[in-house]
Amino acid sequence: MTLFLVGYTNNTNVIIPGKQVNNYIIGVSTLKEILGQDTAENRNNYAKKGLYFQFEQGDKLSGITVTSAEYATEKGIHVGSSLEEATKAYGKPKETKMKGRKLDIDVLAYDGIIFMHNNQEITAIQVNK
Repeated sequence: MTLFLVGYTNNTNVIIPGKQVNNYIIGVSTLKEILGQDTAENRNNYAKKGLYFQFEQGDKLSGITVTSAEYATEKGIHVGSSLEEATKAYGKPKETKMKGRKLDIDVLAYDGIIFMHNNQEITAIQVNK
């Protein structure tokens, strides 16, 4: 299956809401498959690429946060997209605020995907079940 991203040229770095980023599949991929050893160095190597992984019970992938514009949804939304582009592609969000540890975070939350933003553009994309 080939995915064509509207307004985006690199279709190997695909974000699929509720499912995966690239070949990293939520609920299927494991810590060992992705990182090998769970070390700060291995996590930092992915962080430099704009990928942050969350694991449930220390093993199965439960979420991925993307901070690089190199990755886009199948609808062409990526870090740096405007809020208008995201709401045009995904419609009215289910939530617009998320409770953080110290403060609320501005988001556009949909099933399987959360777009974090600075009131102008998308700053991070979180994919989860």
